[in-house]
Amino acid sequence: MQAMTAKLIRVFTKTLPEEMRQEFENERAVHTLRNCKYLSVLVMVFELFNMYMMACVRDGGLSVHSHRVYFVLYILLFTISLAGFVLSLIFERDVDRFAGLCLKLAVAESGLFCLWGTAVTLYDQRVTENVSVYLCIVLSVSIFVSYRPWEAVIVLGINQIILMLLFPTFQPVPTNNMGNYTNTACATIMAVLIAAMRYNNGLETFHSRKIIVSQKEKIEEMNRKLHIQVLTDELTRLYNRRYLKEVMPQVWKQYQEDSRQVTFVMMDIDNFKIYNDTYGHQAGDDCIALIAGLLKSHLNLPDCHLLRYGGEEFLAIIAGKDGEEIADKVNKARLDLEQRKLENRQAPLPYVTISAGMVTQTLDQTMRLEHCIRQADVLLYQAKQKGKNQVIIGQDTP
Repeated sequence: MQAMTAKLIRVFTKTLPEEMRQEFENERAVHTLRNCKYLSVLVMVFELFNMYMMACVRDGGLSVHSHRVYFVLYILLFTISLAGFVLSLIFERDVDRFAGLCLKLAVAESGLFCLWGTAVTLYDQRVTENVSVYLCIVLSVSIFVSYRPWEAVIVLGINQIILMLLFPTFQPVPTNNMGNYTNTACATIMAVLIAAMRYNNGLETFHSRKIIVSQKEKIEEMNRKLHIQVLTDELTRLYNRRYLKEVMPQVWKQYQEDSRQVTFVMMDIDNFKIYNDTYGHQAGDDCIALIAGLLKSHLNLPDCHLLRYGGEEFLAIIAGKDGEEIADKVNKARLDLEQRKLENRQAPLPYVTISAGMVTQTLDQTMRLEHCIRQADVLLYQAKQKGKNQVIIGQDTP
């Protein structure tokens, strides 16, 4: 018994984390608008049929007082359904904006449906103890309308109380209504439980789906970070040779198709072996990391692929920029390092410097990435031969 009570309490009190609630309400509004449209159309067709039957087929037509009462009730329900249908069409254009209002109006419309069912059932008591209209209405709204559990209790509970209080008023002779009280109360309780279970199932499904999506996004983010780690040099955080082999071929193919102008800059730290032997491997790593950051700062350009090509070598592949502009940035990076005067006392040049070879090519389908890199490497070699600490720029050649 306690377990059942606890379960019922959870059904009526379950909620979502704050950050998920609005999205869930928007989703509820979408489903509710769709269901209300279908329900409204169904009710309007049914009420048109009832009005026709009451006015044209039933004996006496509208000259009979009770027929006129039913006819007015049918018109009333038709009007409520038409209003609900029109509002559904209006609100579905911007559900996210009107989600809260949509849900409130859907509850209000369902309340009017239930009141209508209560009125018809009470009026039927003049000639019959039949409560089928009421039963159909309360069960239908619990299925078609997305109630919160407490909303279902209020809307359906109020109608049940009205029905039970007014049963004797409409019955021409004293009647034992225990059967009707039991049947309608059971139907109302079932409708409330159906509405509560539907709400909670929707809530749990939504929550589970969001968790799955969140976990999927986290896994994708982890995979993305792992992929970046695989393609990134651990020391400098620049791309590595694997990036050159796995990613650049696709980029290169696109550059060729677009006939892009691409500049290749091969850079090397001058006399780095001497620096490493003099100050140690840790100092050597610090030096490489410092120069990598310096190059990243100066070559911070769109479509720039900056790599640690080898131990103390760096490669920049830059698309869509004028070669002179890139040469100016490379020279500024070189001068920036020179002005820092990072000591390399055993080297012919007493400070750490860099040399660079650079070539700019307008690509076509015949050019190979490896050939263009080799051209920049040859120009770097020339810079070394001519005294280091300089940038040698090649010609745009096929």
